[in-house]
Amino acid sequence: MLKNLKFTTRGALSIALALATIQSVATAQESAAVDRATGRDTSVEGTPNETASPTYTGDRAGYTTTVDAKGYKSYTKMEEEAKVDPVSGSLNLDVNTHFISYGLDVWAAGAAWDDALFNPSFELNIALGGGFTFIIGTWWDVNDNAVSSIGGRGIQEVDVYGGLGYTVGLVSFTALYQEWMYGGGSERIVDFIVAVDTFLNPSLTIHGRVDGDDLGLEEGIVGVVGIEEGFDAGPVSISFPAAVAFATDNYHGGDGGFAYASLGVNASVPLTFLPGDWSLHAGVTGYYTNDEVIPSNPDETFITGNAGLTLAF
Repeated sequence: MLKNLKFTTRGALSIALALATIQSVATAQESAAVDRATGRDTSVEGTPNETASPTYTGDRAGYTTTVDAKGYKSYTKMEEEAKVDPVSGSLNLDVNTHFISYGLDVWAAGAAWDDALFNPSFELNIALGGGFTFIIGTWWDVNDNAVSSIGGRGIQEVDVYGGLGYTVGLVSFTALYQEWMYGGGSERIVDFIVAVDTFLNPSLTIHGRVDGDDLGLEEGIVGVVGIEEGFDAGPVSISFPAAVAFATDNYHGGDGGFAYASLGVNASVPLTFLPGDWSLHAGVTGYYTNDEVIPSNPDETFITGNAGLTLAF
């Protein structure tokens, strides 16, 4: 009886030992599975992986791997490229007191605000990918200051333009070809613009007239350095643009050199009661022009006004 009991106890101990071994293996496998699931860095035993790079890629295709201070990895699926609207643009319906073209007071309004000008414009931007945008647009000058050479009711000028924009980080580059049609001819323009989306939003515009023979105009360049800063006051956005420009000899029929300086204040407010992304804007801009560079302006200093509606889409 004791022999049998001894055998039975030994057998029970053997079975218990076997079960414990199996359980230990299962626990180890389960632990390994948990490690794989949680991303624990099992290459480091007992202590966290303090020397691991905070962020790196390559552990899993399509994922970013992050190792925390305790050596745990987390996997985040790499975000797709930020989605950009394939087509965007704006429609502007503006009324201006003056038509100022790179410092030139086109209609010689001077200090007067007597003749309002209607200047609608439309621009379309098509995203091409890789930071590139195709740009096309038009701007019109409509008023009764002269008999129109274009036709239609008071249409004095129609400008069309197209080009490419490229943005990398905070810097944007824009190259445009423009055709300005007025006075029975065309003025052909090439613009190159560099802008930085940072404090004061500095920009440089190189405006080149490449052909003005139809209108008896010489080729030339105007360079404009601009800044603009602003703030929001509730729903109203207020900005303060400023610019300084220089022109080559005979661009405006005068000498070359400093052409004009301008300083303005603009305000805009969204019109949330209208369907679509409409806003109302208005502003004033003061100009000082050099009469040796722009001799045809009736006044060296004058203030212009603007108001209008914008539909962005």
